[in-house]
Amino acid sequence: MITINLLSFKGNNFHDLYIFIMKNPAISYKLIIPRHKNNSQSDPHFINNMEFACAAYAFQLLSGICTDFSYTVPSAYKLKPFECCIETTEPEKLVDIIYRLLCAYNPNFGTALDEDFYFEAAQYYRKVVEGGRMDIAAYGLMAVAWEELDLWMGTLAISEE
Repeated sequence: MITINLLSFKGNNFHDLYIFIMKNPAISYKLIIPRHKNNSQSDPHFINNMEFACAAYAFQLLSGICTDFSYTVPSAYKLKPFECCIETTEPEKLVDIIYRLLCAYNPNFGTALDEDFYFEAAQYYRKVVEGGRMDIAAYGLMAVAWEELDLWMGTLAISEE
């Protein structure tokens, strides 16, 4: 099994990622998506909601090319990363998805931030919340995102009183 940590990937462009995956032929991969320490003035429930929803979307993308897929649900109150294990026989599609995730999650990766990823993640989350999406690959992550949204909305209501 090859591990790819989005924050510490050694390459800095699509070519590096492509060479890394093609030179290390495997069907099993472990992907690690880092959590970010909340240094902003934003409510931690809001940040958790966004992180869990984006990770759920990332895992949804990955599950579409997998023959086997599993993931862990970290605590919302610790900085343990999001992790999934996948098996795929489609390395080219894997490169495309991992590249998007590197662009979105790794500030040291040599590309502009993939804002489309976050927009698509928000659209996916909205569809799930509205009940129009039932094929959720990472339901546990989405459940935590919903819970954090409820907690955030509760703190907003209290602060408005």
